[in-house]
Amino acid sequence: MDARRARGYAFAVAASEDGDGKTATDAALGATIDLGGKAPDDVPRWLGDRYRVLEVLGRGGMGAVYLARDEALVCEVALKMVAPERASDAQGLARLRDEVLLAQKVTHPNVCRTYDLEEIDGNWLIKMEYVAGETLARRLARERLSVDEAVSIAEKVCAGLAAAHGQGVVHRDLKPHNIMIERATGRVVLMDFGIARTSARAGQTADEGVSGTPEYMAPEQVRGREVDGRADLYALGCVLYEMLAGERVFGGATGMAAAMAHVEEPAPALPAAVPERLRRLVARLLEKNPARRPADAAEVAAALAAPPRRRRWWLGAAAVAVLPAAAAVFVWVRSPRQWHAEIRELPYYDESADGPKFSPDGKRIAYASDREEPNRFRIYVESIEGGESRAVTPRGMNVGNAKWTSDGAALLFTEWPRGRAFRLALPGGTPEAIAADVHDLDDCHGRLLLLYWDSPLCDGCQRLALRETDGQEREIRRFGTGEALGYLRCDRAGRQALYFLADHAGRVTGFHTDLWVVPLDGGAARRVTSGRPVEAGTFTADGRSVVIALRQAGTSHLWDTPTDGSAEPRQLTLGVGDDGVPDVAPDGRTLIFNVDTALVQLFAYPTKGGPRQKLTAKVQDLAHPRPTPDGRAIVAASLAPDGRGQIVRIPVDGGEPLALADGATPDLTPRGDEVVFAEVGGGRVRAVPVAGGPSRAIAEAPGRVTRLGVGADEKVHLAIAKPDGFEAWAAPLAGGPATREAAAPWFMIWPAPVGGWRAALAPSLVCTLRIRFLPPGDSLDDTSAHEVEASSYGSWARDGRSYLYVGCDGRAHRFWVETGEDRELAAVQPHAGVAVSPDGETLYTTEAVRHTRRVLITNFADRR
Repeated sequence: MDARRARGYAFAVAASEDGDGKTATDAALGATIDLGGKAPDDVPRWLGDRYRVLEVLGRGGMGAVYLARDEALVCEVALKMVAPERASDAQGLARLRDEVLLAQKVTHPNVCRTYDLEEIDGNWLIKMEYVAGETLARRLARERLSVDEAVSIAEKVCAGLAAAHGQGVVHRDLKPHNIMIERATGRVVLMDFGIARTSARAGQTADEGVSGTPEYMAPEQVRGREVDGRADLYALGCVLYEMLAGERVFGGATGMAAAMAHVEEPAPALPAAVPERLRRLVARLLEKNPARRPADAAEVAAALAAPPRRRRWWLGAAAVAVLPAAAAVFVWVRSPRQWHAEIRELPYYDESADGPKFSPDGKRIAYASDREEPNRFRIYVESIEGGESRAVTPRGMNVGNAKWTSDGAALLFTEWPRGRAFRLALPGGTPEAIAADVHDLDDCHGRLLLLYWDSPLCDGCQRLALRETDGQEREIRRFGTGEALGYLRCDRAGRQALYFLADHAGRVTGFHTDLWVVPLDGGAARRVTSGRPVEAGTFTADGRSVVIALRQAGTSHLWDTPTDGSAEPRQLTLGVGDDGVPDVAPDGRTLIFNVDTALVQLFAYPTKGGPRQKLTAKVQDLAHPRPTPDGRAIVAASLAPDGRGQIVRIPVDGGEPLALADGATPDLTPRGDEVVFAEVGGGRVRAVPVAGGPSRAIAEAPGRVTRLGVGADEKVHLAIAKPDGFEAWAAPLAGGPATREAAAPWFMIWPAPVGGWRAALAPSLVCTLRIRFLPPGDSLDDTSAHEVEASSYGSWARDGRSYLYVGCDGRAHRFWVETGEDRELAAVQPHAGVAVSPDGETLYTTEAVRHTRRVLITNFADRR
């Protein structure tokens, strides 16, 4: 597998600015290095055709780090050019791949986000989140922290560590240099998983040596023994001690002297001025024996919170209990106090939808949705207190841009693609046409603001006009060719309006880049944001600021931005979904917006043609569907609401799914009575009864299992990830050691459930996989055998005579191995998993479905 396909990366970089000097933390080095400032002559202005270099963030032995603008996504990112010696051989690339896999495991707002590993012009680049702020080390060098500040930072670090340890990942180099404090939001970000290991293999081998920073290493780590999350808790104790005492635990020691002090010397006590509960906690964290330390980061977080101080949980912990896995996390930071967002969700649907708009009384919302028919929108109205939403526009009209009139008696909207504007009196009826060639409109306290767009290619034909209550129109502003316009809103008083323009990059990517506010009764328009990918916005109730959806590194979040520039913008939301199209209630106390995510769900297609049927509603992302022999259920891999990988059984008649075990990449035994699966992220192979019950061990594989299949030979056939590629192994289904069964390029040999045919899988230069079908007795080198190019592993039919796969054309195929007939069944998503029912009548696929959730922040007015 080509390493450039991997997503994510385990290094992190952040920049700080103080006065005239700049520094950056090269997390791979764990040391402060000088910044180069603006890109000098010897630095490339472009990296490939996509990244424009803005600044040199730093240079070190592990490579140069750049601040760059991703012109495709129109956002700033940090790019690290890996030193050539790090990627000059298979072992070096394999270690980079391991770091990528580790970073993919941990997704949390208190952990630096990593995006990509790619090769440009012969150089390996690591793309990561750019965190503008300062390290905790620099903060401690500048000033002494208060107890409350130290505790608050430690709580955020605990949240990040809990996320990592929950995935079995141990950081192993926690220290103030690897803890960032973001300038704009105060967010605490845990950096650098460059030397992390999964807990299953956290011990160092002889060639790896001892990794970490001596001043913060746990005793067992210094000794080179196997470590787990408690080594990170020891390092957290060192960091907490330094924040509270103003010096390191062993402040006079450096290098190996400090390391040996951690092993041999008792930790000093904190000053008496530090609260007793914190002195006890730090003492427990610095225990030499790991068994005497707190059990996990959650226990540390609980100890940090003490009455009467109300613990302000970072919302991520609560979100796990009350929201799906894809729910956003909402945080408002205002030093030294933190706003705790109180959130509530309205019912959500499988749909694409524009942003909800509050009625003038604040009790209802209106929005356009395509839930009835994909890509055809009707306008719905519902109460914010819950209850079923109701479509109010006629069928057959494709409409959007829903806005309320100021009296709440009607809705305004536009029809696509004709550009006609309508008014619909509620509760419903026949819409009244009110204007033509309209791109967007809004009611400005009784007056009608219209954005006319006669033609995108007509110079001067894009214009903003205000229609007075007597029907007379007055032009506000006219726009030139190519100034793409979008999303029009008035403030509650009807005195000013906002709109968006796009520069050249914005027109290419489809995002607006400039937000403007214009007075409606005279005065110059003023630009509020410039050169940033903003997608939508609305005024706050007092009209003094706007809430905008700002896209960064591929995800949109909400920011509160004063229109007069009197204060810095502040981030309102954090999370993994796209937060967009906000609206503020008339009383200013509630903010509503969409959170859009795509979940991979299960569908059934008739193989002889006909409409597809969605089979799932309550499970999360799915993969690798396998029908049971009786055809009554589907076994698949699923992502549980808390992010765990699960094996689930889903009735095809729509009943409740049953979680069978934690694991991934399932397949059914030939008898269909057990599901064989791999433990997530590891090499243990197990089996669990399809009916449910305890699982049994089958084998310990010599590496991470990326895919498995069970054949008629009563063996489990495995694709194993190795440092220099992949290998094909097999283990007895009844249990026993695994043995290698094929050499490169073949990385999995998958016999059919019945009969003697085999599918041999290898990487493909054309697509993703090359699959060769071999009859009994033929060798892997038989070039006369039938082959297909596929974008997914696919699956055997139960009778062993045909194989299901998704081709490079994005279509599901059924290949008859005896005759070579290749029949196209349906157009599906290229990454979809596919299987066929035992009777051959139904094709099962997994496909991404757009989910729109409408989310309320119910104490929005209390944010200041």
